[in-house]
Amino acid sequence: MKLDIRQPHNPSEFRDIEILEQMIWQIDHGVDAETMMAIHKSGGVVLLAYDLDADATKPIGFALSFVGLTTEGKVKHHSHMAGVVAEYRDKNVGYLLKLAQREVVLKQGVTTHMTWTCDPLESRNANFNFHKLGATCNTYYVNLYGDMGGINEGLPSDRFQADWFLNSERVKERLQGVKSSVSGNDVKVISSNENRPVDDWTLGAEKVWLEIPANFQELRVNDKELALAWRMVTREVFITAFSEGYAVTDFIFEQGRGYYVLEFI
Repeated sequence: MKLDIRQPHNPSEFRDIEILEQMIWQIDHGVDAETMMAIHKSGGVVLLAYDLDADATKPIGFALSFVGLTTEGKVKHHSHMAGVVAEYRDKNVGYLLKLAQREVVLKQGVTTHMTWTCDPLESRNANFNFHKLGATCNTYYVNLYGDMGGINEGLPSDRFQADWFLNSERVKERLQGVKSSVSGNDVKVISSNENRPVDDWTLGAEKVWLEIPANFQELRVNDKELALAWRMVTREVFITAFSEGYAVTDFIFEQGRGYYVLEFI
């Protein structure tokens, strides 16, 4: 597949992003084209991805970020949305979009810190964010967006804030293909019990593996009560862990099960 990733050139391409938002997140509306144009013209980064081997006029993914401030008042980029249509997932499109986003931000020379929010229970995103890109996290937001529709409907919208330090050695190594060498024998493992979260948990180790469902969207559809139980238990674990100085540094798939790596950094 020959991919073209570029910034939008005209108003119709910004409207294309509205359509992508609706398709990817199964929602009726999102960030409107006019707002995205304003972000683009004011130092934000808007990128579209096209498959040149297919319909080169139809975008298959996008990324949107804007300049913001950390709680300490330092400049950062916040990646508000990034997504790829379903038929192009697992084809490296999202990864290449993030690399292009990183390149544009670094060329601006304003900041080397990017953030975004993500659902802590989505294992595919966790693997992408923390294992492949090298992001970290020590910030947890409870029900950040309130009630949401589409694929997020029916559960509290708890979110991680992922921190991507674009020029850090961790990120450079991950982008070069250097992976973590942590094994399950080196850490304390908090596993599920027949696909249910463990209520009786403690941390108490230098490194902790915390299991989450392998497919949370499927679980949410089939058993909303169990999905809510996962939300509430992991909320408590992460808030406690972050308050004690742990951070999420990786995500590991092992024998069909997915684990966050929590450690002190």
